[in-house]
Order: sequence, then C-alpha cells, then structure tokens
Amino acid sequence: DNAPHAVTRLERDVLKYSPDLTVVCFGLNDCGSGLEKINDYTTALSEIFDKISETGSEIIFMTPNMMNTYVNAHDMDDEMKSLADLSARLQTEGSMDTYVAAAREVCRQQGVTVCDCYAKWKRLHEVGVNVTELLSNKMNHPTREMNWLFAVSLLQTIIEKDR
Repeated sequence: DNAPHAVTRLERDVLKYSPDLTVVCFGLNDCGSGLEKINDYTTALSEIFDKISETGSEIIFMTPNMMNTYVNAHDMDDEMKSLADLSARLQTEGSMDTYVAAAREVCRQQGVTVCDCYAKWKRLHEVGVNVTELLSNKMNHPTREMNWLFAVSLLQTIIEKDR
C-alpha cells in the first residue's frame, strides 16, 4: 500500500477503533512511484497525521527499512529480477533517502514523534553489513529477525517519549 491510498481507508481501518497510539509507516511503496510523486506522499502523510491528531491519538511515524542495494538473483524469475533491479536503483541512487528525509520533515513540521528505523538500517550498511541479506525476499521485506529491530525500536521510542 502507499500513503495516498491509506488516506482513503484511514477511518475504516484505524480511526473507528479509537486508538490511543497510532503507528504510521509508509515510504517503501511510495518511493517506487518515483521522485515526481514525492509531493503526493508528503501531502498524504500530512493529511494522515492531521486526521489522527483530530481524534486525540498519539502518533509515532516509523521510518521503513532500506531496500536492496544490489540484485541477488538467486531463485528469481525475470519479473522479480526486474523488480529487484528497480528497488536497488531506488535505494542506491538516493530516492529512498529522499522519501525518508521528506517524511522526517513532515514529522518535524507537525510535531510527530519519529521512530527512525531507517537510520539504523543505514548505519548497518555504513559499517559493512550486507543489508540485502537482511531482506527475506532480497528486495524490501525484512527477515523475521530484522522485524525485531522494528519492535525494539518502537518500544524504545515509546519509553523515551513518555520520559
């Protein structure tokens, strides 16, 4: 899914349950639309944050993980190789960085707390960890073990937010 589509289903899927805390995480699929759609992404995030704020729910924006940095074509058909090539280019040519930076800026402007998992993935990459191998499909979905990074990071963010 992507942020603009989430706006249309926010009431049905989230707000009708009157959450005390809403965790929002978009960017991977949005980035696939290209830099020419970044304003659609930031506008949608802003609208999502506004609608959630109106309910009184607290908000945490969780940045997504990195995508693959190369094509690991093992066990991939041609269509999947093409998708892996696209996601690797979006990651290595800076589109994903741009989307995450734009989301952080919307959060800053609207006072939304950020759980910055993307920064942690970037740090792993910077110190030589092969982040592509941390993706279960070798493109964009983290392994079960890396999902713990999100869970622990969210818990840390909640604890630090309430201090």
